[in-house]
Amino acid sequence: MLELHNTTRYPAECTILQDIDGARHLMIAVKPSFHIGTGGAAEPSEGPGIVHDIIYNGEPGQSSVQYESDFALGKPGTDVIVNGQAYGFGRTSVHVDLRVGTLTKRLRVCGKRYWDGLSGSSLTEPEPFEAMPVTYENAYGGIESVDGDMRGWEPRNPVGRG
Repeated sequence: MLELHNTTRYPAECTILQDIDGARHLMIAVKPSFHIGTGGAAEPSEGPGIVHDIIYNGEPGQSSVQYESDFALGKPGTDVIVNGQAYGFGRTSVHVDLRVGTLTKRLRVCGKRYWDGLSGSSLTEPEPFEAMPVTYENAYGGIESVDGDMRGWEPRNPVGRG
């Protein structure tokens, strides 16, 4: 029986995983979670704790991943997961930046848009929004189907909006 003596203030667990060649690997996960408040200050928060199985935002295979498993062979680095909302305060789009160490990502978050019914080949201007969840379901992508027949899809984001 494995026992982990955790001297951090963060949730931690250990387990043994076996790879496809039968080799066993000791896996240790330590998982801090933070709430990013106004002005970008990070405060420790409860978070989901150690996640053993993938947690989806909705139906598995039909929605995006909310939390990956913390135990996986071949995970080469640290996961940085954002679960939050962008606040537009009545604007049609805003930029959201994430910086963790040297990692910097920028998103442009827009209000809802629709395919123009007249031409069918262009998008409407974004609608003003107060808050928009930052999820793959609200991003570009998705599957195009006509009468249940799949015509096309965006492989980088099959659960997107179009």
